[in-house]
Amino acid sequence: MLRPLLTTLLVTTLCSILSSTLARRDCAGSPKGCKPVKENVDECALDPGICGDELAICRNMRRGFHCECPDGYLPSPGINWRINFTVCKELDSILPARNKNRLVRVDRLMEMIRNMTEDGLPLKTVSLLLDELADDDRRRPVRHRHAVLLSKRKLISKLVERTSTRSSLNFITKSTEGEILSIGPNASLTGFPQLRTPSADVYLDIDLGGIARKNNGSASVALVGYSNMQDVLEAELFHTEENGTRTIISRVVSATLEDVFDAELSNSVNFTLRHINVSYRRGKVYCVYWNESAWIEDGCTMSKTNYTHTVCTCVHLSTFSLIMQTDGRTQDPALRLLNILTTMLGLVFLTLAVLTFALRRKNPQITNTARLNLSACLLVAHVLFLVVQSNNHMQEVSCGVLSVFVHFLYLCCFVWLTIEAALLLMSTRGLEQFTPDTQQLASWKYMYVIGYGLPLVIVGVSVGLKPDGYGSQQCWLSRTDGFIWSFLGPVFFILAVNAILLITIFTILQRSECHISKIRYARGLAQKAMFQTSILGLPWLLGLPAPSNRGLEVLVIVVHSLQGFCIFLIHCVFSEEVRHQYMTWWKKFRPSGEVQICQCFAKQ
Repeated sequence: MLRPLLTTLLVTTLCSILSSTLARRDCAGSPKGCKPVKENVDECALDPGICGDELAICRNMRRGFHCECPDGYLPSPGINWRINFTVCKELDSILPARNKNRLVRVDRLMEMIRNMTEDGLPLKTVSLLLDELADDDRRRPVRHRHAVLLSKRKLISKLVERTSTRSSLNFITKSTEGEILSIGPNASLTGFPQLRTPSADVYLDIDLGGIARKNNGSASVALVGYSNMQDVLEAELFHTEENGTRTIISRVVSATLEDVFDAELSNSVNFTLRHINVSYRRGKVYCVYWNESAWIEDGCTMSKTNYTHTVCTCVHLSTFSLIMQTDGRTQDPALRLLNILTTMLGLVFLTLAVLTFALRRKNPQITNTARLNLSACLLVAHVLFLVVQSNNHMQEVSCGVLSVFVHFLYLCCFVWLTIEAALLLMSTRGLEQFTPDTQQLASWKYMYVIGYGLPLVIVGVSVGLKPDGYGSQQCWLSRTDGFIWSFLGPVFFILAVNAILLITIFTILQRSECHISKIRYARGLAQKAMFQTSILGLPWLLGLPAPSNRGLEVLVIVVHSLQGFCIFLIHCVFSEEVRHQYMTWWKKFRPSGEVQICQCFAKQ
């Protein structure tokens, strides 16, 4: 009997000692010691007026309670809403007065935001405060604009709530929109989640799971798109070595990590930004982020781009945007209209020249075939140029394809120009036997191989080395990285060769002792070739640097657009043989000559 009783007493004593030890261990570090563990009490239910204001909302918590104000209200300034006495005042009553001096008003508003507690704010309250920061003045210093951005980001962070699984919040205000994604230890997450703004202007792919694993299983990310920050954080605050015009072509967007102590990214993030200004599509695109006082590129690169979207890959989170750099030589409407009208006029005369050379193809002239091919290539190139100038919204792929074709056609023009000069030199060297039938001096099948094969090789190499060099700068070759020299280099080389050939021709004619009529005829051909070379090469020589004044730009436009008129003038109007041919055609096909027309068809 005694033994079981002693055993029971011993066990009870040991349990009591163990329980006391554990209790003291749990209370270690508590200055007031431990109190007996009590069941959670709902103070809000026991005392409905515990928060001291009938508008205040009481939230029961694991250890006590919390008071907060409803949507559209804030705790009165000077009142700490963590304690059990909260005075909720309507937001409009505590916002800075809407006076004329908006600079002072925004300063006071940002100061109020900075003084807010760390507790969360209701969505409506955040929305109202964001809208108060919707507009800002460009007269402010850059540091103040940066403060506006930080205030907006702080307001958004107050919408983040802890969760044990996964939660998402979308919000839209007058000046902002975005999504907040939070995950907890019990969240099942596979792959990289994608966040997006409600208007689908911005997408973010981020390894939130990898970040959460470094932060006790919890992490939150906020993606925010601003509707007006591109006017506050101007594109001019992006500095490059190249001169030109810079334009923000997407929304300004912020991405921040919340509720984490280790904010280092596990993997790079991808931002997909939609272009909001497609008229600035032809230029170099930069993925940039805001660094307190300027836009910079560090840590961000452009992964891919098309006519509507650009994907940026970044190794950090911040405030991002897209800036496009153009060459700054966009024509004003008057110059653009002049360009189109003069090009159309040149096309009319160039078409007449091509028809003339084609109808006189069997005429025994040594350079007629070269002129025909040159004029035909120039005609097609000018037509494509006119299509580009008339269409401001051509897609990037179409623009790039046209650039390749125009590159090829212009090179063909200059190669055929050299072929014409070479044939003229061959005829001049044999001037003693100079007859109209010297077209047989060269095999034309080889001339066609050179005339179209050489430009095809140059363009093919250019496309292979830098395919993205086409389609920018008004559907022409890009001036960045020296790519424009894939055209200008061969052109200047050909012009130099032509100059040497023509100088050689004039030297031979000067020393020739043959009949004066032959010399005069050959000299006339050489002079026309020299004038034709000048007309084709002058626009590229004048347009090599950016036009420094309006007069030079007008001169380049006129000379380039009227190349067809000049070719028609020197080879048709100033040619006695062609004028005679025109008179023959006119006599045959004039409207009053019905009998002659019938006779013409009878002969055929």
